[in-house]
Amino acid sequence: MCWYITLAVRNSAADKVRALAHAVSAISISESSGTTACSLFERSAVTFSATQGGCSCSLVPSEPQAGAGAHREKLERKGWSRAKVERAIASSSEANARHAKEISEAERCFREFVAKVLNECAEVQLYRHMYRGSFVTERLPVPVVSHITREQFLSGGFPAESVVSVRVAG
Repeated sequence: MCWYITLAVRNSAADKVRALAHAVSAISISESSGTTACSLFERSAVTFSATQGGCSCSLVPSEPQAGAGAHREKLERKGWSRAKVERAIASSSEANARHAKEISEAERCFREFVAKVLNECAEVQLYRHMYRGSFVTERLPVPVVSHITREQFLSGGFPAESVVSVRVAG
């Protein structure tokens, strides 16, 4: 199960997006026409996928990690000593912090890319879906359509299962 983000722009802006995509190295922006999400946009729109490592999971806010209390209880039930449990909890917390930092860097890069696209064209449409099967055949729920400004996107991202039009304010 992975998140997958699809971007859509008007045909007249596609060349600008292609050029911007070549300048991005931390994430992959590639033209996409074969996913089920592509059908959610106007036929004249050009669609792109935004991924890192084959999916978009690192480009969206991460879900909160399970608390240390549940992990501690599990290890104690296994009969681990108190000192061993504390070392494992500390190590796990450090790993989670490193992982969260990596994710936030990729998400920041994605938001900056969308901001650069908005510098070149007035609107970008986005769709985010948690795929449980094939990107090509999975049926998608009927999306909600919403509009947000560039500033709203940069400060809070965008909701899943919605076709979101991000526009330059004005």
